[in-house]
Amino acid sequence: MSFLIKTLNPDFIKNHTKIVILIWILFILGQVSGIMLVLFLFLGSFTIIDLGLGARDALLIDAFLSIIFFLQHSIMVRRGFKHWLGKYMPDIYHNAFYGLTSAIALLIVLVFWQKSPTLIASANGIIFWLIRALFFLCLAGFFWGVKSLGSFDALGVKPLMRYISNRPDKLQQIIEKGAYQWSRHPLYLFFDSYNLGVSCANSG
Repeated sequence: MSFLIKTLNPDFIKNHTKIVILIWILFILGQVSGIMLVLFLFLGSFTIIDLGLGARDALLIDAFLSIIFFLQHSIMVRRGFKHWLGKYMPDIYHNAFYGLTSAIALLIVLVFWQKSPTLIASANGIIFWLIRALFFLCLAGFFWGVKSLGSFDALGVKPLMRYISNRPDKLQQIIEKGAYQWSRHPLYLFFDSYNLGVSCANSG
């Protein structure tokens, strides 16, 4: 939140209006998509826009949405794509562009996801509560990984803030403390485990 307060500086608004607007758009979309994802995972799949499809067609739509999200994430992190993107926009926008498109792709998935009428599996009783406990343990582990980074910029805002503040870029460092002592990518580890646990509790 502190970076949002800094963007209210009159000089920033006057001299970097477009960047300030972009930062606020990133923050709003990032918060909305993040909250929706947590609700989606914790409560189980839900349908915001019901297309009235049968089980097979609903699963096909969900598979298609998953592929879109996968391709967006996989292609845009490639070095070749970043080099191509550099022909059209300055480097300071690259992380923000990735964050913006990721948030939009996630919102598309969550808004158009079709809940399947077919129940595959359901956890009840003590198993259900054990899976819920796993959910919160993985959530805590995810935040442990974020804290271990010392600086987590999922939206790509920091390069923009350094630019409008006229501060030099920081060299990237390899993190070897906290959660990163135990896992190469603890954020993925805990998030995927957390996703698996909730999916098992709310299959269908």
